[in-house]
Amino acid sequence: MADEEGKKEKPKFPKRPVVIPKTTAQFQKLHVEALMRDVSKPAKIPEPRKERGPRPPPESVRWVPGSSAGAGSSEFHIYRNLRDHENKRQEFIEKKAKEGDKDEEFQRQREAHLRESEEKTSKKRAKRQRKKQLREQAKKIKKLADDEREETGEKESDSDSAASGQEDDGPSFVVGGR
Repeated sequence: MADEEGKKEKPKFPKRPVVIPKTTAQFQKLHVEALMRDVSKPAKIPEPRKERGPRPPPESVRWVPGSSAGAGSSEFHIYRNLRDHENKRQEFIEKKAKEGDKDEEFQRQREAHLRESEEKTSKKRAKRQRKKQLREQAKKIKKLADDEREETGEKESDSDSAASGQEDDGPSFVVGGR
């Protein structure tokens, strides 16, 4: 019993079987399961790959006669490789320039759309505010008119109570009378 008390028990984790992924789907499944085991741990998100451009041109090209007369059979291949590398480099530079132009054009269009939508929104907002003010003014005027009618109506009703029981509510459309 003394031996059993002296031993520290290790926490028992469920043993997971060793799985060797055979497909990319299994590989991704294992990664997702590993991420979901400890949710509090941040997931590592890799940076996107940077586009590699062609290597810069050599500073000096030694003795490349090219395809001119008097060139040996091996010089043409050297010349062709150098020419192809330079053409690829030029294409890459042009491609980057076109992408930059497209990005600038997109940003200009985006800003124009944002300005246009902001103008429309501000016009509609101003219109809503004007309508709201007109409604509030109409309510105030109506309330004042109602208050005045009540005040004048009370005075008239006191003096008119003996004279007649009809009130003048407005024009009557009955011909010949009120």
